[in-house]
Amino acid sequence: MGAQASMALFGLYSLATLVGIIGIMVLKKETNILKASTKILIITFLATIIIGLSVFTYLNFTATQENYEWMHDGLLYQQMGQS
Repeated sequence: MGAQASMALFGLYSLATLVGIIGIMVLKKETNILKASTKILIITFLATIIIGLSVFTYLNFTATQENYEWMHDGLLYQQMGQS
């Protein structure tokens, strides 16, 4: 599970980077966040939150006893639950 989740996150980040770079090249605009319109910032912020929540929800629902150690604080929560 750990390797699959790591590869899924790497793929997601790579895809987001690729889409961003292609978007910049196609639009040929300056990459200045402070000059972006409010509408673009809101859409980007909401899309980031939705994608992030989806990935973390998937990882939480597919977590098993064997891969608690892979998760950053899973072992801590496991020990707290057992005490």
